[in-house]
Amino acid sequence: MYIREFLARLQTDFISKASILLSGTVFSQVSLILASPVLTRLYGPSDFGEYALFTSLSGLVASISTGQYESAILLTKSKSESINLACVPIALATLVSFYLLLLTGFLKENYFYGLRTYTQFIQLLLIGTVVNSAYQSLYYLQLKDGHYKRISISKVLYSISNISCSIFLAFTDEIAHKLIFALLIGRTASLFFLLLSFLKNSLPIIGFIKPKKILKIIKQYKDFPMYSMPQALTDSFRDNALNMLISSTYGINTLGIYSLSQRILNIPLSFFSSSISQVFYQKASKASLESQPHLVSGLAQKVALFSCMGIALPILLCSAFFPLFFEKMFGSEWLDAGYIALVIAPWLLAKFVSSCISTMPIIFNRQKTFFLIAFVYNLLIPFVFLCVNKVSSHIITSLILVSIFGSSYLVFLVLWLLNLGRKNSSADTTV
Repeated sequence: MYIREFLARLQTDFISKASILLSGTVFSQVSLILASPVLTRLYGPSDFGEYALFTSLSGLVASISTGQYESAILLTKSKSESINLACVPIALATLVSFYLLLLTGFLKENYFYGLRTYTQFIQLLLIGTVVNSAYQSLYYLQLKDGHYKRISISKVLYSISNISCSIFLAFTDEIAHKLIFALLIGRTASLFFLLLSFLKNSLPIIGFIKPKKILKIIKQYKDFPMYSMPQALTDSFRDNALNMLISSTYGINTLGIYSLSQRILNIPLSFFSSSISQVFYQKASKASLESQPHLVSGLAQKVALFSCMGIALPILLCSAFFPLFFEKMFGSEWLDAGYIALVIAPWLLAKFVSSCISTMPIIFNRQKTFFLIAFVYNLLIPFVFLCVNKVSSHIITSLILVSIFGSSYLVFLVLWLLNLGRKNSSADTTV
């Protein structure tokens, strides 16, 4: 009886907090939907292809430079510990980026991914790495303290800054990499908002930052750079390798069309995924710290069922209209993006469901097993694309087989995550 009442309160609290985060995400993503028809007429497929390369490469550099220590902030037991831990990924990203920035002085003009790249592109990439690592650290600190409204406002600020700068920069000729500049301006604006909000309430605690304590925390959470970082690295490798294969085989314009289909399809998914997964992680980690793994298992099952039946299935049923939607919404130049979205929809929807409960291995200290499962998946996705591409010259055919394989593998991953919760729940009951 007590457990049933507790789960009812937990579910109500979960929905309430997720709704606060969701409000900022909804505004941000609806703004992108409304702005996309304008942006696709101001920028061509090559611009979106360049943007896709930047985001995938920045994820690759970030996964190496931060050690994924920011993901451990929610597991800390005190304010002082969480602040000292937040310093680690920021310091690591700054050091790595500064070192790589020095190396850019030796770079010459060259081609890669089908683009002519200048030193400025690499410099923006490294600056973005530092800005993003600082934002993620502050984001998790605010999430740890339950400041969901601040996080929601930061998302709104990012969206407004990013979109307005993208439109403004389209009419200037002096700046290259315009979409990338707009992205960095938006992220910097949201970073400063979270920083000022954090300093307002936590300024006295910053004095407790000590190098010895930071070193102790680095050792305490060593599993994150050992397992979570390689996993994030392989995730970035999967996306980066696929972008590279598409760009080198079909050209930068095709990459731009593929990236737009992914971007638009991910908009309704990100309405829910980031908010649901983050609140789930916060609530589940709290239940785990209170030695109640059975509550984590029950919550994971509810989240998985809701994300699958309530969100993924309706979107899948609507996917038949994607080609018509893309043609009418973005212009005839983007019709192929609609067909690509139709093909990859099952894959991205399965990925969405798995991402909602993907923090289960962190909570139950099974990062090593999760890393191995994700490692195989991340290597096989570009490998399957490469093999199919050898016998087929059409990108749609290649993506169909990649989508079938990817969605099947992710369904297995969801079942494994749910079983992980049930096993720990049974072990707790036995004890």
